[in-house]
Amino acid sequence: MIGYLIVGLVFGACLIPQLYFSKIIVSEGLVEIYAPGIFPLHRRVFREHIVKAYVCNVNTCLGGYSHRVWGTSIGNFAIGYFKLPNGKEAYVASVDSHGENLIIELKDGTYLVLKPSNFEEFLKVFSSKIVKIKY
Repeated sequence: MIGYLIVGLVFGACLIPQLYFSKIIVSEGLVEIYAPGIFPLHRRVFREHIVKAYVCNVNTCLGGYSHRVWGTSIGNFAIGYFKLPNGKEAYVASVDSHGENLIIELKDGTYLVLKPSNFEEFLKVFSSKIVKIKY
């Protein structure tokens, strides 16, 4: 019984902060993704590192995900590093990781897959402060 309690506490300490306190910050020329927790995740991308940005269904455009490398996923929520079927890596911060997301291709060959809960407003801000989004 104590073992279940300990596992539940550790699981909650890792998952709950990432579910409820993760954030995507868009400022002029910069997008930052934060996921707090015991092992926090942080990714920072400048406009100069972006090849293109487009809205697309992840399963259609990227072939889905092969496996999670680091991070958290529960249901459609996902945050962390995921391997794609083509062998490339994607940093995902999405409330609907298998649906329509903003997909950002970076010069180093990796991807950002982003979809916050306020997706339409996020797309407007991203398009005006970072790069124009292709639909």
